[in-house]
Amino acid sequence: MLSIVIDNQQFSAQRGETILQVARKAGIYIPTLCHDPRVIPSGACRMCVVEEAGGRGKLINACSTPVSDGMTVRTNTPRVQAARKLVIELLLKEHPNDCMTCEANGDCKLQDYAYGLGLRVPLTPPNRFTEAIDESSPAILLDRNKCILCARCVRACNEVQVHGVLNLDKRGHQTRIIADYDQPLGESSCTACGECVSVCPVGALVKK
Repeated sequence: MLSIVIDNQQFSAQRGETILQVARKAGIYIPTLCHDPRVIPSGACRMCVVEEAGGRGKLINACSTPVSDGMTVRTNTPRVQAARKLVIELLLKEHPNDCMTCEANGDCKLQDYAYGLGLRVPLTPPNRFTEAIDESSPAILLDRNKCILCARCVRACNEVQVHGVLNLDKRGHQTRIIADYDQPLGESSCTACGECVSVCPVGALVKK
């Protein structure tokens, strides 16, 4: 067993456990967007950053950082809050400002975190590309304009259901979710199992 101090409380951890796993078992709140306990952590969204005490006190991902013996971290320092706020601000700049009419209104992590941090959805249109909504599937609606590229749907499709339908295409500002070789969802090999919908933290994938 290893020892870790989180917010001035000492806990035991098994070798290989992450900071997030230990924190959640202890009831300590750490927000996440890209994390799903069933898949390999990616640390893509950076919402789960915590501050490691000692040395330079660097910010580290709680979801993908394994516990080391004697580690001390803080989950709610001013630096941590500023980092999380920046993540949400950047996502909101790229996100459609239609929360009140969105299917995920009231059940959206991005919305919850924005409100929790005192942020408002920008009134200006998003900078990201505007793409037609994919309504080709009989069961699932895909709106890439609302996608925050957390890749939870991709990892759930590939690692949980092992269907291998969804993937990330292109890089940087043009990154987007695709089905098979960039086919409409309804013409792809998607079985409409709904796993992608269940893990989407926003309104990019919803049931019809």
